[in-house]
Amino acid sequence: TEVNVREEMEEFFPRIWKINQDKRRLMKSVKDQKIKIEWGKKLNRRLVR
Repeated sequence: TEVNVREEMEEFFPRIWKINQDKRRLMKSVKDQKIKIEWGKKLNRRLVR
């Protein structure tokens, strides 16, 4: 049974890892967009003045 458990873990973990990678990528892109928006606001304020 130990071999089975190990095989299941090896199949299970890459899936979790991939999901985590996707989440991280999503969070990063969201963060990047927020930063871009913030910079855009700052630049717009400067341009308006």
